Amino acid sequence: MFKKSVIVLFSLIIMVAFASVTLTQDQPGDTKKDEKKTEEKKTDEKKTDEKKTDEKKTDEKKTDEKKTDEKKSDDTKKDDSTTKKESNAKIAKSYVTKNITYINPKVSFELTSTDDTQADKIMFSIDGKAAQEYKSPITLKEEGKHVINYYGIDKMGNQEEMKSFSVMVDASSPIVTVTTDVPVIKVKEKLYASGITNYMINANDSLSGVDKVVYSTDGTKFNEYNNTFNIVKDGEITLTILAHDKVANYSEKFVFKAKEDSGKMVKMNESSVKINIDKKAPTIEIKADKDFIMVNGQKVASVNYKYKVEAKDEGAGVAQIMVRINGKGEFVPYTEEIKFTKSGKYLIEAIAKDKVGNVSKTATLSVYVDVNPPESKINMVGGKQ
Repeated sequence: MFKKSVIVLFSLIIMVAFASVTLTQDQPGDTKKDEKKTEEKKTDEKKTDEKKTDEKKTDEKKTDEKKTDEKKSDDTKKDDSTTKKESNAKIAKSYVTKNITYINPKVSFELTSTDDTQADKIMFSIDGKAAQEYKSPITLKEEGKHVINYYGIDKMGNQEEMKSFSVMVDASSPIVTVTTDVPVIKVKEKLYASGITNYMINANDSLSGVDKVVYSTDGTKFNEYNNTFNIVKDGEITLTILAHDKVANYSEKFVFKAKEDSGKMVKMNESSVKINIDKKAPTIEIKADKDFIMVNGQKVASVNYKYKVEAKDEGAGVAQIMVRINGKGEFVPYTEEIKFTKSGKYLIEAIAKDKVGNVSKTATLSVYVDVNPPESKINMVGGKQ
C-alpha cells in the first residue's frame, strides 16, 4: 500500500513538473507571436503612410503639371503673334521701315524662278508649316508676323537653298479719341458746346503707325488735323474724323465723351457726332414782386418788397445765376429771393452762365428802401387873440 502511494505521488510530481515546463516553453512562443503581429501592424501602417505619401506626391505632381500646362497654354497664346482681324483697307499697300515690312491683307506675293536649263517648280511654306507647291499669288490674312520660306527645283531635281521673307500684317485701324478743354454737355439726347471749345484728336496705331488724321464739321469737306481747333459756326454741326495708318487701314469710329446734367461723364464710340454749337449767352432779369414808387427818377420800395432773379437760355440751358449787392466782393450764387431790412440805396447786380460756359451781360437794379415813418406835426390855424 505504501509502495503504491509513493508511485502515485511520484507520478503527480512528474505531471506537475511536465506541465510547468510546458507552460514555461509556451510563453516565449506567445511573445514572439505578439511581436510578429505588432511588426505586421507597423508594416501595414508604414505601407499605408507610404501609400498616402505617394498619392499626395502624385496629386501634387498632377497639380504642378496642370499648372505648367496652363502656363504653357497661356504663354502659347501670348506668343501667338497672329490674330484674326478684318482690314478695311480699300487698296493693297505696304510700308517698309529699317527692320520691318508692314502690309495690309490685300497685298499678295508672287514667286518666280529662273534656271539655266529649265525650272520645274517652286515650293513654299508659311510660318514653318508643311511645304506646298506654288500655284498662285500668296496672301496673308491674319494680323501679326509671318515668315514665308521658299525654294525652286529644276527639271534635273536640283534644289536651291531655302530663302525666307518676313513680313508684318497690319489689319487693324488706328484708335481715335477726341477730347475737349471744357466738357461737351449732353442734355437729353442732344450735345452742346460753345464756340470757343477746343478740340484735340489723339490717334494711335500700334503696328505700322498713323499716317494722317482728317476731320470734317459738315461731312463733306475734310481738313487735315495738325493742331487744336474750335468750331465757330453757330447751330448744329456733324463732327466726323478719319485716321489712316501707313498701310491704308482707316478708323471708322472715334471715342468721344460728354457730361450729363448729373455730372456723370458718358463715353460714345461713333462714326460721327452731332454737336449744337451754342454761342448765345443766357438772358437775365431782376424783378420785384410789387410796383415801385418813382420819386425824382428813383425807384423806391419798402422792406416788404422781394426781388427775384430769373435767367433763360435757348441752348444748353442755364447752369448758374450769380448776384452781388452794392458792388461789394465777388458774385455769389443766387439761392433765394433778396430782401432789404434797412433804409438806404441798394444796387443789385446779377449774371447767368449757361452749361457750356457762355456768360450773360450783367443785369442791375437800383432801388431806395424807405423804412423811416413820416414825421407829423400839428399847427393850430386861427383862434389867435
